[in-house]
Amino acid sequence: MAPLDPAAISSVNIDPSPENGNIQNSAADYWLSTEEVSRRLKIPEKTLANWASLGKGPRFARMGRYRRYRFSDLLAWEEAQLELGESA
Repeated sequence: MAPLDPAAISSVNIDPSPENGNIQNSAADYWLSTEEVSRRLKIPEKTLANWASLGKGPRFARMGRYRRYRFSDLLAWEEAQLELGESA
Protein backbone atom coordinates (compact mmCIF):
# COMPACT_ATOMS: atom_id res chain seq x y z
CA MET A 1 0.00 0.00 0.00
CA ALA A 2 1.29 3.47 -0.87
CA PRO A 3 2.23 5.83 1.97
CA LEU A 4 -0.22 8.51 3.02
CA ASP A 5 0.21 11.56 0.79
CA PRO A 6 -0.26 14.86 2.69
CA ALA A 7 -1.26 16.59 -0.56
CA ALA A 8 -4.05 14.07 -1.04
CA ILE A 9 -5.35 14.71 2.48
CA SER A 10 -5.40 18.47 2.04
CA SER A 11 -7.35 18.09 -1.20
CA VAL A 12 -10.10 16.14 0.58
CA ASN A 13 -11.23 19.12 2.65
CA ILE A 14 -14.05 20.36 0.41
CA ASP A 15 -17.04 22.35 1.68
CA PRO A 16 -20.40 20.61 1.34
CA SER A 17 -22.51 21.90 -1.49
CA PRO A 18 -26.14 22.43 -0.40
CA GLU A 19 -27.30 22.60 -4.03
CA ASN A 20 -26.44 19.02 -4.87
CA GLY A 21 -26.14 17.50 -1.38
CA ASN A 22 -22.55 16.43 -2.07
CA ILE A 23 -20.73 16.21 1.25
CA GLN A 24 -17.04 15.31 1.36
CA ASN A 25 -15.08 14.22 4.42
CA SER A 26 -12.49 16.54 5.87
CA ALA A 27 -8.85 15.50 6.08
CA ALA A 28 -9.35 14.69 9.76
CA ASP A 29 -11.92 12.02 8.82
CA TYR A 30 -9.55 10.17 6.49
CA TRP A 31 -9.35 6.47 7.45
CA LEU A 32 -5.94 4.80 7.82
CA SER A 33 -5.14 1.10 7.59
CA THR A 34 -3.24 -0.75 10.30
CA GLU A 35 -0.22 -0.77 7.98
CA GLU A 36 -0.33 3.02 7.56
CA VAL A 37 -0.64 3.60 11.32
CA SER A 38 2.18 1.14 11.95
CA ARG A 39 4.46 3.04 9.55
CA ARG A 40 3.48 6.41 11.00
CA LEU A 41 4.17 5.33 14.58
CA LYS A 42 7.19 3.22 13.56
CA ILE A 43 5.90 0.20 15.48
CA PRO A 44 5.03 -3.33 14.31
CA GLU A 45 1.47 -4.04 13.16
CA LYS A 46 1.43 -6.81 15.74
CA THR A 47 1.82 -4.20 18.51
CA LEU A 48 -1.30 -2.42 17.25
CA ALA A 49 -3.15 -5.74 17.25
CA ASN A 50 -2.02 -6.42 20.81
CA TRP A 51 -3.06 -2.94 21.96
CA ALA A 52 -6.47 -3.40 20.31
CA SER A 53 -7.02 -6.68 22.16
CA LEU A 54 -6.10 -4.96 25.44
CA GLY A 55 -8.28 -1.89 24.77
CA LYS A 56 -5.19 0.34 24.50
CA GLY A 57 -3.71 2.41 21.70
CA PRO A 58 -5.46 4.66 19.21
CA ARG A 59 -9.22 4.45 18.78
CA PHE A 60 -10.27 2.33 15.80
CA ALA A 61 -13.33 1.01 14.01
CA ARG A 62 -13.87 -2.49 12.67
CA MET A 63 -14.75 -2.61 9.00
CA GLY A 64 -15.33 -6.26 8.33
CA ARG A 65 -12.28 -8.03 9.66
CA TYR A 66 -10.07 -4.96 9.32
CA ARG A 67 -9.25 -2.26 11.84
CA ARG A 68 -9.34 1.28 10.48
CA TYR A 69 -8.10 4.35 12.30
CA ARG A 70 -9.61 7.78 11.73
CA PHE A 71 -6.81 10.29 11.20
CA SER A 72 -8.31 12.76 13.71
CA ASP A 73 -8.47 10.04 16.39
CA LEU A 74 -4.86 9.08 15.73
CA LEU A 75 -3.75 12.71 16.04
CA ALA A 76 -5.67 13.07 19.33
CA TRP A 77 -4.10 9.88 20.68
CA GLU A 78 -0.62 11.02 19.67
CA GLU A 79 -1.18 14.35 21.45
CA ALA A 80 -2.36 12.53 24.58
CA GLN A 81 0.80 10.42 24.53
CA LEU A 82 2.92 13.58 24.43
CA GLU A 83 1.03 15.00 27.41
CA LEU A 84 1.42 11.76 29.37
CA GLY A 85 5.13 11.68 28.61
CA GLU A 86 5.80 15.18 29.90
CA SER A 87 7.36 15.27 33.34
CA ALA A 88 7.60 18.33 35.52
